[in-house]
Amino acid sequence: MSRKSFIVAVAVCGAALAQSFPAVAGAVTDADLRGKKICWNNGATSSYSKDGSFDGTFAGHGTWSLVSDQLEVHGDHGSGASTITKDGDTFHTVRRASKSGTAIEFWGKYCN
Repeated sequence: MSRKSFIVAVAVCGAALAQSFPAVAGAVTDADLRGKKICWNNGATSSYSKDGSFDGTFAGHGTWSLVSDQLEVHGDHGSGASTITKDGDTFHTVRRASKSGTAIEFWGKYCN
């Protein structure tokens, strides 16, 4: 095999391999959320105001805080904490259902 053919083969295999592995989710910072609105895959929207207030489709109006990878929301219609990460421009949350304890996962992106 020529050197050029070998380099092409390695490049093609490397590209195929890179696509087979999911991207690693990273940490979410305060700046990622503060003053932003996220539209979630379940139809919900969440607005994280700069002053720490929160407005969400299901939780209602309240407050939000981020400590490490834990997003905590306290709203008129409910409160809870979830683990939040991001993968590029996609946010991922995981929380435990209060009754069953099963993991509930959502993903979302910035919206207007």
